Amino acid sequence: MRIKTPVVILVIVAMLFVLKYFLFPSATNSGSGGAAKGAPVLVDVAVIQPQTFNEVIQSTGTILANEEVNLVAEVSGRITSLNLKEGSNVKKGTLLVKINDAELRAHQQKLNASIKLAEQKLDRNKKLLNIQGISREEFDVLETGVEELKAERNVISAQIDKTEIYAPFDGVLGLRKVSEGAFVNSQQEIISIQKLNPLKLEFSIPEFYLGRVKVGDTVQYSLNGVDAKFLARVYAMEPTVDAGSRSVQIRAYCDDTKGQVWPGSFARVTLSLFTTTALLVPSQAIVPILKGKQVYVVRSGKADTVSVQTGVRNDSALQILHGLQAGDTIITTGLLQLRPGSEVKIRN
Repeated sequence: MRIKTPVVILVIVAMLFVLKYFLFPSATNSGSGGAAKGAPVLVDVAVIQPQTFNEVIQSTGTILANEEVNLVAEVSGRITSLNLKEGSNVKKGTLLVKINDAELRAHQQKLNASIKLAEQKLDRNKKLLNIQGISREEFDVLETGVEELKAERNVISAQIDKTEIYAPFDGVLGLRKVSEGAFVNSQQEIISIQKLNPLKLEFSIPEFYLGRVKVGDTVQYSLNGVDAKFLARVYAMEPTVDAGSRSVQIRAYCDDTKGQVWPGSFARVTLSLFTTTALLVPSQAIVPILKGKQVYVVRSGKADTVSVQTGVRNDSALQILHGLQAGDTIITTGLLQLRPGSEVKIRN
């Protein structure tokens, strides 16, 4: 058994050398020089030239109504009148819902009678006060009693006002959740009302772009199931960055939507920051390294590395800020086989 074990090890090592010879012939033949001393590496290249570059932010958002309220009762009671039609337009101040207020009005009538009696008594005692028939203290007590009754009447009037629900703004009614005669409380939603002109678009952008977006910028967006493209204009930005997502919320007023846009819709947002001339490099040509990024360029038939500083990116390319010049030939394929000084053969 002691004799067989070394033999097995030698056989395995020999098989590994054979596999290396057939699978990696260039590495075997090139020795320590790698691809530079073997056959040239076939690569695709691109000659970079200044191009028009449109920096664009892609985001997603939601369409919102300009104003939206779910109407609920402020007091509990039975609905005695529903002056609303689902899906209809209503004007601000229109009475929509009336809740039973019979008990409150009876109390109000009782207070009116008590106030009238107290005021008559106060008038009589005022004459007595003038001839010193009563003390000033007694008269002040009667006067305070009248004021307390009036204050109580004001409380009842405020409670009666709460039994009436009016449209808070011009808008469109939604679908009602109750019927006439139903008992409601402050937790029961009655109906929603939305102001749809104009609509709002809400979306967010990374904090990196915070200083480059301003109020008045134009935003383009599209919706599922609608072929048309729509425009919106930024009118407000959240003054703080969300600590969780590191993004900033933005709202924009939607331009004429021709009735094709509805609140709650999912929107794909495109925000163009600026158009400029820049050197662009295909994304696949960028090689991440420990201290940044680099690309391979062709110089005298050999590959050479150049450290680059990149800017923003679009769908397929990155902006080069430093490191390259117009006319440089960069390598876009075969990067894993390259080393500085490797001979290359341009395929495309």
